[in-house]
Amino acid sequence: CVCMCVAVAADVGKRDPAMILQPIHQGGYLWRMARSEREPSLLRLAADVGKLVLVTRTAPEASALAERLTLSGMPLRIATNGDQEKAVAAYTDGDHTSLVTTHDLVVERAPMQATVVVHTRPPATARSYLRRLRAVPAPVHVMLVLPEDERAVATLFPQIGDDDATARRPSEPLDAVLDLTTGDRPAAIAGGRRRFPLVR
Repeated sequence: CVCMCVAVAADVGKRDPAMILQPIHQGGYLWRMARSEREPSLLRLAADVGKLVLVTRTAPEASALAERLTLSGMPLRIATNGDQEKAVAAYTDGDHTSLVTTHDLVVERAPMQATVVVHTRPPATARSYLRRLRAVPAPVHVMLVLPEDERAVATLFPQIGDDDATARRPSEPLDAVLDLTTGDRPAAIAGGRRRFPLVR
């Protein structure tokens, strides 16, 4: 399976500095943002893509994030422990329903199918990160990096970089990576040899 770790920003048409993606390995990008930008950006991303899987480190983080997004009007289900079967089924069956879950649950249920996966915080270790990629074989993985995560990211990603040439590429805007301007057609990865359809 090919896992694309893509850091996605909100408004596709603009070349805002907040939309600049930093390559970290083949198909891999980081999206840096302020903490206050996280929920609004996730709402806009869900509106563009239709469905997301948001992976948190712990159940309390999942509950807090799900509550904030639900209050903002984002259709979603939360799967942590006892409610996981119904929540995953509702996510699978819903056209515009996102799923908020935890690292442990996606690893336990592997493989879990998804189109776009958002890692809301960097995992603690490179091994955990690779386990997530294998557990959710989605074409697109999004890594959000908040200011407090910078040190962890600086330690984590040199351990998993698999393509020095890719890592040396300059940063690029979102619309060079993720094409959400395809009208009624599914969104797709832009450019190059690989194009992965994203279900709206």
